[in-house]
Amino acid sequence: KRSGGADMNAEMEILADALQDQGRKIYIIPGGGSNRVGALGYVNCAAELEEQAAAMGLKIGALVHATGSSGTQAGLVAGLAG
Repeated sequence: KRSGGADMNAEMEILADALQDQGRKIYIIPGGGSNRVGALGYVNCAAELEEQAAAMGLKIGALVHATGSSGTQAGLVAGLAG
């Protein structure tokens, strides 16, 4: 357990290093999931939303979502741009 105000990314690096030293394979997901992999997930999400809306005969006029680190927006904007 870490105290309040701890640097989340630094703490993840410390834990990842310790686990790697034990021979574990590590993939760090940054806070908010904002990295290329996370954004690509939302690119795919945008395509899925468009497919489902078309299949149901719906026109999406607005898309509302929570935000934190902007990874969701990045993926949705890229996915809906085409």
